[in-house]
Amino acid sequence: MLKLHIIEPELQDQTGHSHGYVTSLIEANKDSLLFDLIIWHNVHGRDLFADQPCAIRPYFYRSIRRLQLLFCYCSIMRRGELIFVPTTERLDVMILDKLCGLLNYQKPIFLHFHQMYLTEKKQRALQQIAERRPNFIIMTPTSALQHMFKEMNFSYCYNVPCPSYISKPIIVPTRFSHVLYAGSMRKDKGFLLVIDVILATTQENIPFRVQCSLSASGKSDKDCNKSVQSLKSNHLKNVTLLSSTLEYKEYLENFSGAIVLLLYDVESYGNKFSGICLDALCQGAPVITFDGTWLSEVTKRFEAGIVINSSHIDAIKTAIFEVITNYNTYQNNCFKAAEVLRHEHHPIHTLKLIHELGLKLS
Repeated sequence: MLKLHIIEPELQDQTGHSHGYVTSLIEANKDSLLFDLIIWHNVHGRDLFADQPCAIRPYFYRSIRRLQLLFCYCSIMRRGELIFVPTTERLDVMILDKLCGLLNYQKPIFLHFHQMYLTEKKQRALQQIAERRPNFIIMTPTSALQHMFKEMNFSYCYNVPCPSYISKPIIVPTRFSHVLYAGSMRKDKGFLLVIDVILATTQENIPFRVQCSLSASGKSDKDCNKSVQSLKSNHLKNVTLLSSTLEYKEYLENFSGAIVLLLYDVESYGNKFSGICLDALCQGAPVITFDGTWLSEVTKRFEAGIVINSSHIDAIKTAIFEVITNYNTYQNNCFKAAEVLRHEHHPIHTLKLIHELGLKLS
């Protein structure tokens, strides 16, 4: 059985997308038995996956994780075993490139990118790495991001839907109950715009539920904090603030009866996947988002919400009222979407691709 080392230095608890990502791979591997899995993660998550059929390495400290990555990758390469980085950053690529040269490591290395911001300098550097490292297997959650890496001449680029273990939808239609902002409060996820929408709809008395917990890194944004304080000072009875980090079950429960505002910055999310969008649709919660992203593509594909072209408050309010009026129709479309997305995002697709190329290219 092939050994596969999964590297997630910042994984320390059940928050963030990486926990769900790794959990889904472990679950899929239980049935397929394709790999002997070794999970490398943060030392503060030493109890994570302790009862799962995998080996755990609670190894990384946040402050020195960059240095630790060097030793981690080096030790795996010396044993000639496979590496998979589910949340790849440019630093990973630079370290792996250097080590491949020093150790003459030619086995496939699987790199899943969720985003990429390119400057001319970064692009030139990555193009040079692409020429040197035909063993770097690039995986992306969107076709736009896949195209970007193909343009840089990486030998192997695959568009693989982000793995998620979505249980078979239990179709229980619900009435509209609230408008939801889910996830950590971030500017690029439209948090400030959501607060503006709330303050502009006080007369309509629409129920809002706003998750305003910190990001997975624990960082908070000054402007976002100021918006929350502004919201609190208005003492609005129709607004519920969720300031603590939610357990996954609690997080999912918030989608019941919801309309989800995904007012993400189009430039930042032009080629990115959104786990929150996937969760919303699969829980029967219609979404409102801007055109020009993966989120808008999947929303339009299933007619599971409304895609708008304007960030003007009136356009967003109009979309909210449209979905409220036709909530049952949009919700049924979400349930239909869930049936399709459950198969497309099944983690077995990720495992099978790694297994096939791991055998073929080793």
